[in-house]
Amino acid sequence: MELGHWHALLEGWAAPQPIDLLLITEDLSPITRFEVFRAGICLWEAEDGLFDRERDRAFFLYADSEWMRRQQGEVLRDVFG
Repeated sequence: MELGHWHALLEGWAAPQPIDLLLITEDLSPITRFEVFRAGICLWEAEDGLFDRERDRAFFLYADSEWMRRQQGEVLRDVFG
């Protein structure tokens, strides 16, 4: 089933609440991954405990990207004051 079809099914089920659907892949940024696992809700996992393991991994990837977030903040402050 394609992503658009899943999204339409979930929107119908959750109406009137909006739905954001994200497939988690290896190339997902550490920041996005952290936010998904911090605030998202797992609807399905391929194996028991996978969500919890990936949430732990997301935290460590986020922590490891601190230098990148700091550098980005400095650039934004320089550009926008």
